[in-house]
Amino acid sequence: MRPSAEGWRGYVLAAALYTALTLVFFAPSLGRMDKALIGPPEDNMQFHWFQVHGADALTDPAKPFMSTRDMYYPGGITLYYANYYYYGVLWTVLLRPILHNDVLIFNLLVLHAFPAAALAGYALTRYFTRDTLAALVGGYVMGFNPAHYAHALHHVTVATVQFVPLYALFTLRAARDGRRRDLAAAAAALTLGALCDWNYLVYAMVFAALVLVYRMARERTLLPRRTLVALAVPGLISAAALSPLLIPMVRIGLTQSFKNELPGHDIYVADLLGYVVPHVHHWTASWEPVRLINAAMTGTDWEKPAYLGLVNLALALWALPRLFRDRWPLYAAWAAFAVLAMGVTLHVAGRSVAGPLPYALLQHLPFLENARNPSRIVQYAYAFWGVIAALSFKELLSVLSRPVVRKTAAAALAALIVADFGSVSSAMTPVELPPCYRAIQADPDKDFGVLDVPWDMGRYQMYQTLHRRPIVQGYIGRRVEDVFNDRIVYDPRRLALQRLQLISNKVKYIVIHKRRLEWDPADKEDRAYWMTLTAVSKAYEKTYTKIHEDAASAVFRVY
Repeated sequence: MRPSAEGWRGYVLAAALYTALTLVFFAPSLGRMDKALIGPPEDNMQFHWFQVHGADALTDPAKPFMSTRDMYYPGGITLYYANYYYYGVLWTVLLRPILHNDVLIFNLLVLHAFPAAALAGYALTRYFTRDTLAALVGGYVMGFNPAHYAHALHHVTVATVQFVPLYALFTLRAARDGRRRDLAAAAAALTLGALCDWNYLVYAMVFAALVLVYRMARERTLLPRRTLVALAVPGLISAAALSPLLIPMVRIGLTQSFKNELPGHDIYVADLLGYVVPHVHHWTASWEPVRLINAAMTGTDWEKPAYLGLVNLALALWALPRLFRDRWPLYAAWAAFAVLAMGVTLHVAGRSVAGPLPYALLQHLPFLENARNPSRIVQYAYAFWGVIAALSFKELLSVLSRPVVRKTAAAALAALIVADFGSVSSAMTPVELPPCYRAIQADPDKDFGVLDVPWDMGRYQMYQTLHRRPIVQGYIGRRVEDVFNDRIVYDPRRLALQRLQLISNKVKYIVIHKRRLEWDPADKEDRAYWMTLTAVSKAYEKTYTKIHEDAASAVFRVY
């Protein structure tokens, strides 16, 4: 059934409202959109590198797309298990001729995910509620949930979440009606979600399995034909579209071992208290009880948010006796994904108290075990939590007979829901090249690499997008290759041996970074860091030729 004129007006209203709220949430960042990445210095820097590298490769036939020597020089690495933001790369290629600024494009990709996810949540919620006002609430819960906001400051891939509710919507519609356009739309959502973050492909498989089990039980058959078609056809289309990436990934994952396997299945999880305690970006985050609980929870500030909203919880509990009988599958879907987000054992205030939980099955399945961040599946929980909140909102308004009271209650509840999920952060990462690289850029020789010291995650990748010289360091989630950086001697007492290593591998310059990106001279740890790296720089002077030094860095020529 196609949307009516009234239905389209609802989508236009929703788009305008969600866009306005996005601008409010990110108001502190809007003035620097072309010069700094949204969020503090963290994984956003490596995602920016992949954005730039991928867009360069798609427009330059001489540059490989799925491998690179621009980092992990000189041997380089393949990128099948890297944190590639394929979806963002495509948008960058399209927008570069118009905007001419990759940093601005990156930030727009972060921002667009909020109205897009909220609109997708609006569509899913309207499917169940047939009510525009209630659907606005459900869309807001999906698009502006705390986990989404937290990841937007760090992982643009994970934050591009709009294809989660769309895949759920079109799969459920296809299972009900069997229409071809829903099958095609489900395949598109599945494919695009995977091109944002491979975790969403794994989570979609989990969703499909739950839908199949539900339909088997409801229809009392092992072969619910329409449901099987609704799941298999989009899956096969998506697998075919993604096969150039998936086939090498599966082959590598099953036949080779990773050099930097990372933990996470029982670390990056949703804490039970996290569902009811406000998160670190909430306006109550500085209150001592909230701060202490958040500090105790397992994982990082961007992996552990799962807050459902106290207003939403109150509404849902009030409406539960009225809705559960007819709407229990929605509650079951939400609960299933909420439990999966808790990882392999139950965590309460950071302590593992019981297990194993269902996610333990994924942890031990070949290839699927790479989905090591269980908390990210909470986006499926939020999709159904938005529907539950919307239905509860609609149910409450239905018992208010007087129009004035109903409108007043609707406005007040909507305002409280918005405020309860409100998040604001002014953190940004400047994308600017330190002066120390000027001498390196001026070198007419092009066939050499740069060693940055110390290791600092994606910082040097961000710099590499500006100075464009290959770097020895690098940072990706998974790699199978042995790299030169693993063999370099860093002991200051053995720099003569290090110099021989660097010369034989054509590493011509060393940059020692004496300050962290978020440098605060009043911070004791930052001062200690500076003193340590200053001492390292002094040691390097005895072996290498110093060509630049300032308070932040020192540059040495190897040969």
